[in-house]
Amino acid sequence: MSAIEKEALYSGLLEKFLYNKDHDCVYNIFDMDLSEGHYKNLSPSYKMVKNIRRRLSYFFRDVENKTEIVNYISKEIGEDINRLEVYLNIIAHNLGYSNTSEANKLEIKMVRGISNNQDCLFFELENEEVDNFKKKLLSKLIHDERNTENIKEIVRNFSNTLIKKKIYSLNSREVGQLILKYDDTGYSISDLPELVTRDEIDELYKRIFRSMYKNAVKVYEEAYWQGLIDRVMARYS
Repeated sequence: MSAIEKEALYSGLLEKFLYNKDHDCVYNIFDMDLSEGHYKNLSPSYKMVKNIRRRLSYFFRDVENKTEIVNYISKEIGEDINRLEVYLNIIAHNLGYSNTSEANKLEIKMVRGISNNQDCLFFELENEEVDNFKKKLLSKLIHDERNTENIKEIVRNFSNTLIKKKIYSLNSREVGQLILKYDDTGYSISDLPELVTRDEIDELYKRIFRSMYKNAVKVYEEAYWQGLIDRVMARYS
C-alpha cells in the first residue's frame, strides 16, 4: 500500500469513527501500525470531558438544579467529546511519529544521557536538553497557524455536526428527562425544568466550544510529543 493510499484509508477510518461512532475503525488503524511500535504508548486521558464539566459547573453555579443540569449535559455530549479526544490523539501522534527530522534531533539529546536500561531512556532521565527541546518544539508547533487552524476546523466541524444540536435542544420538551431527588421526606421525581434562556444557551455553546478548542490544543501537543518519542524509542526496540 502506498503512502497516499494509506493516508486516504486512515482518513476514511477516522471520519467513520468520529462521526459514525464506528469503534472498529480505530482497532483497524491500531492493527495496521502496532507492528511498527506505532501507538504503543498512546493512551487518551479523557480529560476534555472533565474540563468541560468544570466549565459547565461554573456556568450554572447560581442555578438551583446545577448538579442535575451538568450531569445531563455531560451525559449528552460526553461520549462525543471522548471520541474527539481519541481522534486528536491519533492524528497528532501520527504526525509526531512521522516527523523523522525532529525525531533525529530528539534522539541526539536523549542518547547523550542514555542509561543502561534503554526502556528508561526518556521517562526516567532528567535531561534539561530534552525539556528545552520539547518546549521550543511545541511552541513552534502551536504557533504555526496551519496547525491551529487545522485543530480549530476539526473542532468546529465536529461541534457543528454533533454538539451544537444537542446543546440547542436542551430546552426541548421532547427531552423528557426526569430528575430523581432525595430529601428528608424521601425520594421524589420531577421533570427536568427549562434549563436556560436562548441567550444563555448561545453563551453556553460558545463557552463549550472555546473549552473544546483549548483542550484540543493541549491534547494535540501531548500526542504529537508522544509520537515523536515513540519514533525514537522504536529505533531501540
